[in-house]
Amino acid sequence: MDRPSITSVMASPARARRKGSRFWVLATAALLGAGGAFYLMRGGKVAVFVSGVAGKPLAGVTVSVDGVDKCTASPCNLELDKGVHAIRASAEGHAPQEQGATIRAGEELAVNFSLAKASEGTGIKVSGKQDGVELFVDGRQVGPLPQEVKDLKPGTHKIELKGSDRYAADERTVNVDPDEMKDLGAISLKVLRGLATFEVRTPGVKITLVSGKDRRQLTDFSQPVEIETSKNWVIEASRPGYDDLREPIVFDDRAEKTFVIALQERMRPVVEGPAPAAAAVAPRAAEPRAAPEPKPAPEPRAAAPAPAAESESAAGGNCTLNFNSIPVSTVMVDGRPVGGTPKIGFSTPAGTHTVVFVNAEEGKKVTTVTCKPGETKTVAVRLSQ
Repeated sequence: MDRPSITSVMASPARARRKGSRFWVLATAALLGAGGAFYLMRGGKVAVFVSGVAGKPLAGVTVSVDGVDKCTASPCNLELDKGVHAIRASAEGHAPQEQGATIRAGEELAVNFSLAKASEGTGIKVSGKQDGVELFVDGRQVGPLPQEVKDLKPGTHKIELKGSDRYAADERTVNVDPDEMKDLGAISLKVLRGLATFEVRTPGVKITLVSGKDRRQLTDFSQPVEIETSKNWVIEASRPGYDDLREPIVFDDRAEKTFVIALQERMRPVVEGPAPAAAAVAPRAAEPRAAPEPKPAPEPRAAAPAPAAESESAAGGNCTLNFNSIPVSTVMVDGRPVGGTPKIGFSTPAGTHTVVFVNAEEGKKVTTVTCKPGETKTVAVRLSQ
C-alpha cells in the first residue's frame, strides 16, 4: 500500500465525527425553531391589573376569562390562546367590568380595570315609629314607614308623609344626586287631635281638664277624651285628705295616650311619740304623797328636758324630698303614691326610702334616696331612652 492510500484511510474517522456534530447542531436548531413556531402559533401572555378609583387597592378581587375564574388577586398573569377573549374583573362592594382583548401570537398584553363602588340605587330612606304613617313620592303612594325607594331619577322630588286625621301631614322637597340614597332619618308627624284615656287608681278623685279659662270636669273615666293639641291642657286631680295632682297633657309623637291618676294620702305629722311621755310625767308630779316631802321636787326638773328633747327630735326628724322626671310620671315612695312630677316639698322621716317613677308609655324606674333630718334632696330620673 502506498502512502497516499494510508493517509486517506486514516483521515476518514475524523471527517465522520465532524459530519455527526454538524448534524446534531442542525437537528437541535430545527427542534428549537419548531417549538418557537409552535408557541407563535398558539397565543400570547396577558397581565390583568385591577384597582379601585385613583388606583386604590381592592380586596376580594376575581378575574375571569370567557366565564371561567382564573385569579383572585391583582395582577393576574395569564397565557391565552390567540383570538378574542372576554376578560371580566370584579371586587367586593364594587361594580364589575368586562373588556374584550384580542390576543395575537407571541404578544404580551396589559389589561387595566378601575372599578367604581357599587351603587345602592338612587332614591331616599325614611323611618318612623308612628303607626299608619305612609310615604308618598311625587304623588305616588309607596307604603307605610319605614321605606327605601331606590329607583328615583336624579333631581328634585316631592316627598309627603301622611297619617290619620289625628296627625298633620309632612311635605318637603328633596334633591337626589345620581347613585345617592338620601337618608331622611326618623320623621314624626305632629299630633293635631289626641285621644286621652284616664286610668284612675284613687277612688273618689275629682278630675278637671284645664286650659286657660276652659275647665272640663270628667265624670265618666271609662271613655277616652278628645284633646285639641292647639291648646295647652293640664290635668288637675284632687280628693280631701290627699295631695293634689297637676300634670300637663302631652302626646309627644303618639295620638293615643293613657294617663295614670294616683293621689298620695297626706301623711300625719310625726309628733305622736312625745305625747305619752309628757302625759306620764304629769300624774307622777301630781301625786299627793309627794307634796309634803321635799325630795319629789327634783323629779319635774329631771323630766322637764325630756319633752323638749323629744319635740326637737320630732321637728328635726323629717327631711324634704323634691321629685322630677322626663317624661312626667307618677311617684311612689315606699309603696305609697306621692303624686305626679314635678313634686316639690314632700316631707318624710329621715332615712333611706325607695322611690318608684311610673309612666304609662315608658314603664317604671326604681331608685333609692337617703336623707338626714332637716335636709332637702332632689330625686330626678329619665325614663325615656
